Amino acid sequence: MRQFRVLRQAQEVLIRSGKGNPTGLTGILQHPNPRPVLIKLYNSTLTKLKEKFPEESVYRKSVETLTKSRLAIVEANDVVEQIEQKIGCGLVEELIIQANEEYELLHKMAEWRVWDELEEKPLPDHMFKISDIFKPKVEVQADELEELRPVNGKYDHLLPIVWIDCEMTGLDLLNDHIIEICALVTDKHLRLIDEVGFEAVIHYPEERMNQMDEWCRTHHGDSGLTKKVIESSNTLQDVENQLLAYLSKYVSKGVGILAGNSVHVDRQFLCKEMPKITDYLTYRIIDVSSVMEISRRHNPRVNEYSPEKVGAHTARSDILESINQLKYYRDVYFKGPGEVDFGSRKRRHA
Repeated sequence: MRQFRVLRQAQEVLIRSGKGNPTGLTGILQHPNPRPVLIKLYNSTLTKLKEKFPEESVYRKSVETLTKSRLAIVEANDVVEQIEQKIGCGLVEELIIQANEEYELLHKMAEWRVWDELEEKPLPDHMFKISDIFKPKVEVQADELEELRPVNGKYDHLLPIVWIDCEMTGLDLLNDHIIEICALVTDKHLRLIDEVGFEAVIHYPEERMNQMDEWCRTHHGDSGLTKKVIESSNTLQDVENQLLAYLSKYVSKGVGILAGNSVHVDRQFLCKEMPKITDYLTYRIIDVSSVMEISRRHNPRVNEYSPEKVGAHTARSDILESINQLKYYRDVYFKGPGEVDFGSRKRRHA
């Protein structure tokens, strides 16, 4: 059984434990009190950076910025799930392991004096910048980029993607409801076909909004959505018909593919409350969160450079962040048409 590593200081901040509930990750058990552990680790890291690294060190600046950002999130949130969501690096137990490894790495980096200039410098043609490694590829070749214009009034030839994000009163499929919905349509190159998009707020009375859980009451209240919902005159059926009319202007039935982050959840609510929309789109989805999880396991470095999310939790801002996130994965993670080596594999489609 895998056990938590121990940070060997006068006061240990990690535990060795053979007991506890499983987290769902092989060999990693739930930490009984993770928040103080993370605070201790992040503060220890910041202290060590100040003690061992010069202020102008690029390594110190980058680690310090990331650590301060994560420390602020942990200190501002008492709920473990909120910490996991806002930092976005998996379970809190994984964060503890990562923070401990980062702290231990500081000792080696200080010993190696990474801020010193190299005595033996590389030849000019051997030098590179770290930004070159992650430099985005050209979006698409000019001869592959079809003109963004309709054919027979639709954009079906550009394999349109229908980005939808719903804000709900909660995640209980039986008892919660869609209160805001936004839709944007892009082509296969992630270019917006219509920059205005579709947005609508659905009316629910104040009594129903007061029944939301604490997270929804706080975030929908802070964003102003709760007030908009109460003041809206739109019914669920009104919005469903309006959205269907909007989509039909750009995409034929059965052509558009639903996309977003964890968009299977949105689709479940759409199937329940706006079945005309899911019937109009293909049954397939593009889930950007799945791409993120694959990269986190296959090449974790990719996620370290992924676009930062604002987390405004409004439908439109969430969609734009999802599109931007998929553009990032396409540019730095996916291989372009000329970069794939198929080896001896047989071509399946002409």
